[in-house]
Parts: sequence; C-alpha cells; structure tokens
Amino acid sequence: MTRIFASILLALTTTASAAVVTLIDGRVVPCASVSIAENTVNLKGTPQRNETTITTRELRVIDFKRTPQRSASRFAAVVYHNHGGRLRGTITAQSEDGIEVETTLGQHTFAFSTLAGIWFENISSNPAVRAEFDSTLSNRLPGKDVLITEHDGKSAAVRGRIAMLGPEGGTIQIGRLERPFQSKRIAGIVFATGAINQDAKPTLVELRDNSVLTGRLITLNENTLRLAASFGPELDIAVDRIARLRFQSDLIVFLSDMVPVADESSGLLHPPAPARMDRSFSNRKLSMHDRVFAKGIGVRAHSLLRYRLEGRFKSFAATVGIDDAVRPRGSVLFKISGDGRELRTTEVLTGRDQPHDIVVEVTGVNELTLEVLPGPDADLSDHADWADARLILDHKETGP
Repeated sequence: MTRIFASILLALTTTASAAVVTLIDGRVVPCASVSIAENTVNLKGTPQRNETTITTRELRVIDFKRTPQRSASRFAAVVYHNHGGRLRGTITAQSEDGIEVETTLGQHTFAFSTLAGIWFENISSNPAVRAEFDSTLSNRLPGKDVLITEHDGKSAAVRGRIAMLGPEGGTIQIGRLERPFQSKRIAGIVFATGAINQDAKPTLVELRDNSVLTGRLITLNENTLRLAASFGPELDIAVDRIARLRFQSDLIVFLSDMVPVADESSGLLHPPAPARMDRSFSNRKLSMHDRVFAKGIGVRAHSLLRYRLEGRFKSFAATVGIDDAVRPRGSVLFKISGDGRELRTTEVLTGRDQPHDIVVEVTGVNELTLEVLPGPDADLSDHADWADARLILDHKETGP
C-alpha cells in the first residue's frame, strides 16, 4: 500500500488535484476525484490512472480545492445544534416546541430540545457580547435558557425558559411570568442542555459559508455528498459547497485520552509541572503558527511521558513544535523512544519554525516514551506541543 500511495503522489505532482486526502497516519494524497460508498473509498488520479481503494477508517480529512462562486450571505442567524453542528439560516416561523428555519440547505424544522443556541448576525458588534454568548454556549446548564443582550455597551443575560420563538421575537418564561422579547434586541439565545442523539463516530462536513454539519456519510461522488444528518434528515449537498470533510476513525487512539505511566518534568529556570491534556502548557488552546488543534498534549521542557502500549499499535503520529503562546521564543528537540530504543529525534525546533508532522513505526513496542529536551537557549519559554498525538491500529488486524 505504501508503494501505491508513493506512485500516486509522484504521478500527480504535475496534475491539478480536485481534492487532497489526509490519512490517519498523516500521509497526504492529492487526487483528481474521490468517491465513497459503503465505507469504501476510491481515489482516482487522472483518466489514465487506475483506482486506488482504501476504507473510510483510514481517512482523516478530505480537502476540496474547487473554488465556488462567492455571494454575500442573506441569512440573519447562525443556528447551533446539540451535536456540534451549525447552520446559517433565518427563522421563518414558529413551530410546536421549536422553529422553522430557512437554511443554506433548504427549509428545516428544529425542536428547541435539539438546539444549543442561536447567534443573530448584525445585532451586536461588541466583542464582550460575543464572548458572553460563546462562554454561555460552552457551559450550558439543564433547565435554563439564556437570552444574551447588550445594555449600555455591556453584555447582559436573562435566564428562563423559551416558550415561543418566531421571526420577530418570542416569549420567555421567568418564574410564573411570561415576558415578550423582540429579536432585533437579542444578540443570542443559548438553550438548556438537551438529549443528544448522534453517531458515535460522525463525519464532520465543513461548508464554505462556515456552516458545519455532523452525521453519517452515505455516499460521495464527484458532484454530491449524501449525509444522514445528526439533526434528522438525509441531505444531498453539492461538493462545490463543501470545503472539508473530517472523519473520526476507530483506528486512532489519542494519547491525551490515555493515562501515562510516567509524567516527569524538570528544568533549570522553573519548577516541575505536569503535562496538560488537550491544552497548551499555558492552559490555552493548542496552537502553532495559528493552526489550532483540539487534541494533543502541552508540555514544558524538560518533559518525559511514558505510555504502555503492550505491542497493540502500528504507528505513532503527531504534529510537534513550539506553542504560539511563547513564539517566536523557545527552542526544543522532540525525542521518541520505544522499549528504551531511540526511534526518532527531531532537529532543534524554535518558535520561528513551522510545526513538523512526524510518523514513527511502533509495531511490537510495549512502552513508548516521549521526551521534549531544551534547545541551546536553556529552557526559557520552551512550551512545546505534541499536537494530535495519536497511536494507530493496524486495520488488517482489527477487522472491517
């Protein structure tokens, strides 16, 4: 399989690609077209090339490189769903215990219990109001809906239960009283937590208008993606409207979801401190050269992490470098060892360097050790990220 992908990469270096496929181990495969049916992925290079077939379990990302015609959005709101998706749309009518919304993908009905929030565009440009909405959306509570408004240049919140919502406004029940409100005075609504019914490993569909859908991918061809959306309907989406597809493979195990058997740190200029899971060492989002990562490990040199693998995995992959919190300062080396044997050590990476993608074979390794060593500038500002640090199972051994 490795030889096949190498030949595809070589053949396509002089051919314009319609899509770029990233595999779970970090390999990148440009291709002229991608089709998916029944978890089988066919990659085509040019009309003269034969098809290459893999499974969806081996996919991480598909980036579509087509340039669509751009037009200004006519929609007045962004509707956020319980399952993590969001759609641009305009509320057109109220429905029983919900709303009717004209979206980028047609008219849909959403029950309040399926919604996470609504942000109304062009109501407030105050960053504090948007920050209040984002914070409330990230920390939803059961039993309480929240109206986010702006008053005297500051954000304000009204808590209660949304009883009705339509194009012009609605009513919110506060205690025993129902109070009306106008949509033109509301910057956002955050709904109480509701039941989430979604696939365990959904596909994320990122549209070019910044909408995001989640659901089960049914088929994909050169023109259309068919998706069983997590909020209910089956949708046919034109490929020209899609920027990216993200897959969640059961062949990947993130190290930040595992418990290390050792987490050690030391330094000349700072006291010991443990690694942070899915956060940078400074407790922010993992970010390198403005690339943000949801998964990974943030450390400060000198750091040592040790994991017990028991020979279960095929390879280890990660994107490594200095976190944006300290750039352009910082200089470190990343060292990977298996059962006491050095497998890979990077060159010195500084805050001015782009992050590096690394893949290391770990077949048969029982114990994996990850170290971050200080560079020539001692350990000053050596905040380092093992972004997307993951172990990959062999799909041939785990079955379909």
